[in-house]
Amino acid sequence: MSQPQQLHIETIGVGQPLVMLHGWGMHSGIWSSVREGLAQQHALHLIDLPGMGYSQAQMADNLPELAHEIARQIPANASVMGWSLGGLVAMQLALQGKLDKLILVSTTPCFVDRNDWAYGVPHQVFNGFFSEVMQDFATALEKFLALIAMGSSHSRQEVRALLEVMLQRPHPRLQALEAGLKILLQTDLRGDMPKIQQPVLWIHGARDRLCPQSAAQWATQHMPHAELEIFDAAGHEPFISHPQQFIHSVNRFLQP
Repeated sequence: MSQPQQLHIETIGVGQPLVMLHGWGMHSGIWSSVREGLAQQHALHLIDLPGMGYSQAQMADNLPELAHEIARQIPANASVMGWSLGGLVAMQLALQGKLDKLILVSTTPCFVDRNDWAYGVPHQVFNGFFSEVMQDFATALEKFLALIAMGSSHSRQEVRALLEVMLQRPHPRLQALEAGLKILLQTDLRGDMPKIQQPVLWIHGARDRLCPQSAAQWATQHMPHAELEIFDAAGHEPFISHPQQFIHSVNRFLQP
């Protein structure tokens, strides 16, 4: 059996470890607006998910296996921050092992709608995007970045900032994009919310068009030790649109 490939992990800062997990199709450079501020109080472990950024490893197409591979390469008892798809991974890590605290940014326990879940992306919309990605990633990426920034007070500037960050590292592998979309489509962690015993901070933009605020409100109500902070003028990426507020919120939550 071949050995698992190492992930690209950049470590900066001093203090207690904070693992940071980006979203679908991105890489850890997405945290550039907050990394220096957070590194003043925490030892950041900035991970490129498998097949994205500088990580060459193949991505698993199911959440437990992906989380297990990441757990193998991060410090024990670290706090974990996950954005969007990275939030699902963070929740799974909390279910599988020992974490200190959990920060969930613009994410949801269930990304796609179900008969009993109205807070997800409609199946038809998700499947259409899936097909676009498989046919022409570059075009689909432009639409996706616009959707991420939509609703924010400075959406055009943020789309440019997102695109600039994306181009700093290699394009994600098609296999990783497909595997990540399968995870987003298939995963439903709603029933696991009461099992997450760690202190949890949800940070969500009130204008998020990908993960509605109502999903975060539902999740925090079903977790035993969770709090929700809404950024009123933010969309799907509050750490880009409101970096100082974001740093303040994270530092407050993680203080001993």
